[in-house]
Amino acid sequence: MPMVKRTVLFLAANPLGTALRALDLEAHSIRAELKRSGYRDRFQLETRWAVQPLDLLRELRELRPAVVHFSGQGGSGGLFFQGEDGRARVVSPDAIAETFGTAGASVQLVVLSACYGESAAEALTAHVACVVGMSGALHDKAARAFAIGFYGGLGERLSVTAAYQHGNAAICLEGLSQAERPQLKVRRGIDANTLIPADGPPEVHLVVPCPYPGMRPYTADDADRFHGRGEEINELIGRLRAGERELCVLGPSGSGKSSLVAAGVLPQLARGVTGLGPFVVRSMRPGERPATRLHELLELSDPALTLADAIAAILAERASGAAVLIVIDQLEELFTLAEPEERERFWPAWRALRAESRCVVLFTLRADFHGVFMESPVWHGRLSYLGVGPLRGEALSQAIVNPAWDVGVHLEPELVTQLLADAGSEPGVLPLLQETLGQLWDRRQGQTLTLADYQALGEGDRSGLAVALSRRANAVLRSLTLEQEVIARRIFLRLVSFGEGRSDTRRQQPHAKLRADGDGAADFDGVLHQLIAARLLTADDDDLGREARVDLAHEVLIASWPTLAGWIQTHREEEQHRRQLEAAAAKWVEYGRGMRGLLDAIELADAEARQRTESAREFGPSADVAALVVASRTAQDRQRRRLRGLVGGAFAVLAAFAVLVTTFAVVARHRASETQRLLAQSYQNTGRQLLVDERPPEAMAYLIAARQNGAKGEALAMLIAAASRSLPKIPLLYHQDIVTSAAFSPDGTRVVTASQDKTARVWDAATGQPLGALLAHQGMVSSAAFSPDGTRVLTASADHARVWDAATGKPLGPPLAHQGWLKITAFSPDGTRVVTAGAENTVRVWDAATGAPLAPPLAHQGNVTSAAFSPDGTRVVTAGTDKTARVWDVAGGKPLDALLVPQENARSVVFSRDGKRVITAGDDNTARVWDAATGKPLGPPLSHHGQVESTAFSPDGSRVGTGECGPQRPTSRSSPPSTKKMCR
Repeated sequence: MPMVKRTVLFLAANPLGTALRALDLEAHSIRAELKRSGYRDRFQLETRWAVQPLDLLRELRELRPAVVHFSGQGGSGGLFFQGEDGRARVVSPDAIAETFGTAGASVQLVVLSACYGESAAEALTAHVACVVGMSGALHDKAARAFAIGFYGGLGERLSVTAAYQHGNAAICLEGLSQAERPQLKVRRGIDANTLIPADGPPEVHLVVPCPYPGMRPYTADDADRFHGRGEEINELIGRLRAGERELCVLGPSGSGKSSLVAAGVLPQLARGVTGLGPFVVRSMRPGERPATRLHELLELSDPALTLADAIAAILAERASGAAVLIVIDQLEELFTLAEPEERERFWPAWRALRAESRCVVLFTLRADFHGVFMESPVWHGRLSYLGVGPLRGEALSQAIVNPAWDVGVHLEPELVTQLLADAGSEPGVLPLLQETLGQLWDRRQGQTLTLADYQALGEGDRSGLAVALSRRANAVLRSLTLEQEVIARRIFLRLVSFGEGRSDTRRQQPHAKLRADGDGAADFDGVLHQLIAARLLTADDDDLGREARVDLAHEVLIASWPTLAGWIQTHREEEQHRRQLEAAAAKWVEYGRGMRGLLDAIELADAEARQRTESAREFGPSADVAALVVASRTAQDRQRRRLRGLVGGAFAVLAAFAVLVTTFAVVARHRASETQRLLAQSYQNTGRQLLVDERPPEAMAYLIAARQNGAKGEALAMLIAAASRSLPKIPLLYHQDIVTSAAFSPDGTRVVTASQDKTARVWDAATGQPLGALLAHQGMVSSAAFSPDGTRVLTASADHARVWDAATGKPLGPPLAHQGWLKITAFSPDGTRVVTAGAENTVRVWDAATGAPLAPPLAHQGNVTSAAFSPDGTRVVTAGTDKTARVWDVAGGKPLDALLVPQENARSVVFSRDGKRVITAGDDNTARVWDAATGKPLGPPLSHHGQVESTAFSPDGSRVGTGECGPQRPTSRSSPPSTKKMCR
């Protein structure tokens, strides 16, 4: 019988409000001593952190440990566990003893590494053979020393008494007080001199299913294991509660957009949300026929009915306040899979949904398709966007650790640290990370995922993350026969949408579209099942009765699996041609399999030639394609025979005329097609030569023209990619330290930059070459800006502000000196004056030409945070940390109105374009519009969730924009300047 390890269960609790202890170091010491011991194969350490009272019962019941080690705090009333609020929950010695009596039958030894644990130790001896506890205070150094000696002894197969003596010896070697020594309590009838935990009875471990989904996204079934996106879930729920009806979850591939909606938002809505009515959820992906999919989703089979009728029917039996939530996952399929005419059918349906007050649309979109979406007929500036980036920091740590923790398994802290470091440099990291954790799960020993196992996954310089995906996919391929591998290759390629000038993407397909005519049903189904079981593919079982649709588990397969990348490179052209034939066959079938839609002579010859190749046989055209080729050949032969039969006798002239007409028609069509083909080929050849001649901008124009005239294939795609890479780029504008500011000149031909390297510089915007001399200060330069006419530059530094000649870099006039560090500078609209503000609580207005002050200092009681001229240059508005803002007369330096008094410090203040209003924003989480003449507030405050960092009026003054930086993340809003309503 194989050796079964004895579990040492390490329970740690350091609640809020108690003295901070280095519990992780104590756990590390125990692990290290057990690993280095001679009988290390006898023990398995399991750690549990932030333990709550009920966790003790669960862990005793599920793990059945031989040794339990509690590390934390204690007192005369018992041991301190962690409550739901994070603070201490005192558990009495009697409650602890009863718990061990109920569920701790396997426990031989308990170590209470906590202050004043002796009373709990006494109570435990009623159920446990030996208990170690402290009669007084216990400090970290003593706890670690005892752990090293004690567990090192257990690992060398010593008795409890001998191990206890080793622990006390370690405390003595560290020079610690005798009072730091714990007490050993032994149950009546037990001999601790002969009790050897390493020889204890075998344990039983439960089989725990893997909580990580691998390459596929999380679904509603995984909601309990979905972690790390609480902030985004709450944000989306909040926007729904606020009444927003079109929400876009936007982010790069692999950032977890689909999982956020499916496993985060929808399950929470299903449980019910306070202040939000119930939703009837309908989910879809656009696919190749998005309008059809939407109609099927809403069960709209009668063409006489409208989408409004469908919404009404769905909600007919629902409670008042219910709404339909349409979830469209991966909206980018509209642009990668659907033909233009299909998209045109979809847009009116979208607009109809928008018109329905009881309908909400929530969709996910890959960030690199946002530009294309903005050009669509349904985009508008009022859409509500939530940006979803890759998980980082604590959120990523939760996604790694918590799913395992939820099922009683933990990760070594060193492993978590390494995964976080590796994940930070990987694109599309989440699916790779989940796949890697799935592979580590299969390697785990007991209830722990280890760093050593992760390191064993890697290859050379490639991390385990980078290798995990390829390893799984290649292992699946190796398990297939040669015939099955051909089927697998075909399936993968049919699930790739080939990009033209952009990255390839995945392409969801119905089950039947992946099968070729020559495939045996058992072989095809077997291969498909293996690929799905290996989490390389997913199958979407349709709840509306349609055929299941198959998809790549994630697009990261395309970029991170070299085998698939090689297949795409080798077979791209053949697969694209097969798809063209499939599309032509579908049209022919749609036309009724008659004469309409048949291939012409050139298309037929090309199709027949390709069908004779080995690749075409492997890729397996469908029965419809084969039927189209046969029908086209039959029609061509029939036409040829008919023409031959029309010669001779009385019909010779008519036949000749018919032949001429037919010939002219065929030739005309052929010539038109051939002319376009030759034109496209000519453009492509010209573009290639221009690229060779290192003229990429001109080459790009010809290559795009070639594509517009029908040119296709890998060669053209490679030329376009090469031209894109070769387009000239402006060199970087380098400083020796951090760049603090950058601004264009009014005519856009120059750029001025400021840096912490104590300089500013003017650059040519086209070439990146420096213009004129360095603009040097004695301290870091915090800002730099051009004058309205572009002839001068204004800089601010820790020493002073200064006006410079933009062409030569020479100073114009004396420095504009303040007592403290200058943070704010600006020219007046006519460029004749300059305003500066610094750390000594004042604002100064200067003559830009002479550097002479034009008014007394404009004083605040705190630091000045913002200052700006009015459009006519006669007034200046200022704000500061004294919780005030004020409008001043430039000529006299006198305040013109009552104080503008926000609730907290103002961070930004600006005039409207007409100079009649002022907007302030700041730390009270509001922005506010004021009358510039009277200082009276106009309307209620514009409320935000966090402090408002910046504000601006729209050009016509009818709306304001605000930039918010709350405790969670930055957001932005725009609002009418006299209302409280917020529109994102």
